[in-house]
Amino acid sequence: MKRPLLLLASLSAALSLTLGTFQTVLWNGAAAPRWARTVAHGIAESALPPRGAPGAEHLAAPPAAYFMFGRPFILAYVALGLALVALARAEGKRRDTFATALVAVAALADVGVYWLSSALGVAFRERAFWNVEVPALVGLLFLVSVRAGLAWRRDGRLRPSVFALPLALLATAALHYMPHGPVLGLSFALLLEAARLRSTSMTSHASAMKEARS
Repeated sequence: MKRPLLLLASLSAALSLTLGTFQTVLWNGAAAPRWARTVAHGIAESALPPRGAPGAEHLAAPPAAYFMFGRPFILAYVALGLALVALARAEGKRRDTFATALVAVAALADVGVYWLSSALGVAFRERAFWNVEVPALVGLLFLVSVRAGLAWRRDGRLRPSVFALPLALLATAALHYMPHGPVLGLSFALLLEAARLRSTSMTSHASAMKEARS
């Protein structure tokens, strides 16, 4: 399950970074990171508000582009959930019930933010985001990090997902936007897990070949 993990984590990371670049510009306006403004306006100038315009956080209602670039983010959650399942299976488990449940909760809240709030209003969007999506993501990051730390302590083998929480904080600081930042950081941690599993597999294969020749 190393290849599915690599592909799914890569997809989740790519979606988070690409869509997050547009969303931070739409939400933060001139306060968005300079690199994001340069990239977003360079790719889709006509779909974004004029440079220097106030971000959606200062408007009574977000522009249509906020929902246009926000709605595909559900695919990042799907890829993330499947990547966590792939990691669990690579480690000999059938499923990862708690982690996938938290991803599902966050994804449902994300549907509320980007798909339903245009009709149900600002208060609904804020409740779905702050009261449901953010707590689910925080719980997921703590779960992945703590579980990896306990496994590391148990057998002495470093699991890169122990760094899921700090990676999420770094990605969020770089994007200045959630939930894309936390999902991007966790996806990076899963990419490192895929690299670890590949390295372990190659080492085991080399050892087996050496024993077979001796």
